[in-house]
Amino acid sequence: MLSPGSLDIGPLTRTYAECHAQELLALGVDNDWENWTVDNLLAERPGKWELSQVARVGAVAAGYAICSRRAEGLHLHHFIVGPAFRNGGIGIHLLEQLSRNALGCGLSAITLKVHLKNSRAIRFYERSGFKSGISEGGLLWMLAESAAILRNINLGKFSAASRVTFD
Repeated sequence: MLSPGSLDIGPLTRTYAECHAQELLALGVDNDWENWTVDNLLAERPGKWELSQVARVGAVAAGYAICSRRAEGLHLHHFIVGPAFRNGGIGIHLLEQLSRNALGCGLSAITLKVHLKNSRAIRFYERSGFKSGISEGGLLWMLAESAAILRNINLGKFSAASRVTFD
């Protein structure tokens, strides 16, 4: 069991991504729709290295979010929590940090695409305040206001948000 103090969420820098690329990519290996490569992970995007985040439990990467600026919003390209760390609140803590960062940068909305097979992620995003848009090529577009995500978190819609313990 880990204490809440064991979770650290901070900027995902290019240097960290380069040094830990295989560890980061391995977090999504159990999802048959995952096809990210080192090239995807390191691809340059507007605002990527100021907006992207990594969650660590101790020295181990537990999850990450790759983001960029698009128009007036933050676009979430890749959001992963490793299998050993799921259902412990890391995802919601990561999303909360992304929302705070977006608002701090004047980005009022967050967009993403999620694989239609990933029903668990779709439910997570819907509970967070995302609304479904169009689907294309097996992916569903979703959109939320950054402030709405923070409101949903503060209203306690996530029972796991305060639980950061792992067996």
